[in-house]
Amino acid sequence: MNEPFISRAADRLPRFCVLSYRDQSEDPAASTGSLVIALVLFEDNDELQVLVTPRLREVVQEDDWLYLDALFNDFLVRAKMSADLLFQQLRSLQVGPLLTEEVDADLAGYPHLVAITKDFVPYGH
Repeated sequence: MNEPFISRAADRLPRFCVLSYRDQSEDPAASTGSLVIALVLFEDNDELQVLVTPRLREVVQEDDWLYLDALFNDFLVRAKMSADLLFQQLRSLQVGPLLTEEVDADLAGYPHLVAITKDFVPYGH
């Protein structure tokens, strides 16, 4: 099996944003909160990586799966055209069940996020 991406890149992590999933079918008053499902890394060479939990399909509600799949695929296409513009938009994303939780330049300063995302893999692989 492939080594998780995040462990290979830990010594050179770029700017990042963390995207969380919020189940839209839950009553907001009874909501258990959101779940980190994606890590977007923006490299100095204008390369953008979208990493997701390997359990993405399991943790996302069926009603949200097609929407999120289309959205992540759109991210991959747009990253090839203008990674910088996409990253700027992702920094404050709040669309449907997906929202930006954290944005910074040094993931190492967030050990809880490193632990959560250590096994994330590139989307679409």
